[in-house]
Amino acid sequence: MSRKRVALIASFTIDIIKIDNNIYEKIGGPAYYSGLTLKILGLDPIVITALGNDNKKKITELLGTSNETQDLEILDTNPNCDSIYTFHHTYTSAGRSSMILKTGCRIKIDNISNDIPKDVQWILISPVFKEVMPEDIRKIPRTKNIALDLQGYGREINDQRVISSLDNIKKNIDTLPRIGIMHLSSDDIRGDTSDPKKDLERISFLASKADIITYTIGSGGGYLGLVLREHGREYDKHGETKIEWYYIPPYIETDGGDPTGCGDIFLASIVSGMMMNHSIIEATARATVISGMRVSRGFPIKTSMPEIDNIAETLGRRIHRVVTI
Repeated sequence: MSRKRVALIASFTIDIIKIDNNIYEKIGGPAYYSGLTLKILGLDPIVITALGNDNKKKITELLGTSNETQDLEILDTNPNCDSIYTFHHTYTSAGRSSMILKTGCRIKIDNISNDIPKDVQWILISPVFKEVMPEDIRKIPRTKNIALDLQGYGREINDQRVISSLDNIKKNIDTLPRIGIMHLSSDDIRGDTSDPKKDLERISFLASKADIITYTIGSGGGYLGLVLREHGREYDKHGETKIEWYYIPPYIETDGGDPTGCGDIFLASIVSGMMMNHSIIEATARATVISGMRVSRGFPIKTSMPEIDNIAETLGRRIHRVVTI
């Protein structure tokens, strides 16, 4: 049976990662983590990106000999690109801090309607640092389902330091069209993971931009927000829409591990689940399991669909509604 096609608009990165006293360099970015996750989960992704010839050679070297990677279809929209995003990520118990050593190029999607196969119904967009602008996203045909990671819209660069904030997200997504699924993490908004319900209130404005919102808090799990739009249901006194939030428990196999790319893997896994006709609750449970496996098992993840489904079924029973905001 042929694989379902999915488009991924995202960048590759070079990541220098420090965990405890260990430092290593590897390929990263949502083009890598999301692209391979979609492939591992049985889909056929086309990665729409900006690399340039020299960077493509560098990426190919870092990709190594992974069978999944060799089959990854890449569409370079900017062959003249001469730079690639390069990050230094440091992980501590307080979370992740990042420095950017190089910035990449803008991904050109002016001809998106011609660039992607006609049978593509889902497009996952995951900018690293505003290389996909909201006005570009407006050009995507409204017949397509869109999933968007807000990570790149929360960032600003100050003397190479990467600073993320909710204010940046608010400012940068003002002109976005309505999106099917959005994802953001506590790292993106400097969230208070000791009381994440406060953060749910802070991000409730996203109800005006998305139908489904996912908010992850690292090893604490995450939250799934369903925007209520049915006639006569749970609007506030000002007539604004509300969000029904569900808690998604984490899947943890071992202490420690490398969480780099977990947000990318999480959203890609949700898209995969939706394309396989799972409910959004089921898709989110599977995404939590898969991103948890990444931390303990490395990447690409060694697993199977039956293993994922069995664990997700058990974890899914612990998903519960916590609040409507």
